[in-house]
Amino acid sequence: MHRFATIGLWLRIAGLYALYLVARGLTAVFESRPVRTLWAAMFVPAVVSLVMIASLTRSLENEVGPFDGRQVPMVFEVEPVVGEITSAHLILDAAVQLRAGEVRSSEAIWVEGYVSGRPEAQLVRPSFVREDLSATNTLFADALEVCCRQRPGRLRIELHRLLFGSNATVTALLADGRLDVVVANDTQIDYAALVVCQRVDGETLCQRTEITPRQPRT
Repeated sequence: MHRFATIGLWLRIAGLYALYLVARGLTAVFESRPVRTLWAAMFVPAVVSLVMIASLTRSLENEVGPFDGRQVPMVFEVEPVVGEITSAHLILDAAVQLRAGEVRSSEAIWVEGYVSGRPEAQLVRPSFVREDLSATNTLFADALEVCCRQRPGRLRIELHRLLFGSNATVTALLADGRLDVVVANDTQIDYAALVVCQRVDGETLCQRTEITPRQPRT
């Protein structure tokens, strides 16, 4: 995910430079003839580059995520795990708005490459998926139906439940001090937190990472 975001940043920088060349091309009209000729020669390529960069940036931004359509990306930064993790859970203030004709929601969650819930198969980007667990693990979508169907509510769900059906462990996912989560496709999330508790030297220590998610991106 982050590779595309980095490329997008450099494209924006290149776009600003192209915009500068466009501005210089316009002001060249008021300068000496040799300079005017030089900037005029650079003006058209700069305009073309600017249009191409804008188009490519939008394309890459649409690729930053494991789902097509609406999705809410979340990044949780946590302190390095030094003990035994006793619990880890997500807290989401959410609301699921069903689309016309839907009987039940088709919500899905992506956690570091593991997809569960009830995603629409055609909206899942395989290149982002380590393992699709949704055939047997619908716990996320089921929990949202209970707490947040057509109304705001609070969902609390253990991370290990989102990994049922895989060999992945919560400890392995949190080893680098970062957890990437993406929710799709009709869920509004206004608040999110990751709570991790670990036992260190016989004492249980918990840390809570809170974020305000960027709202659904299409």
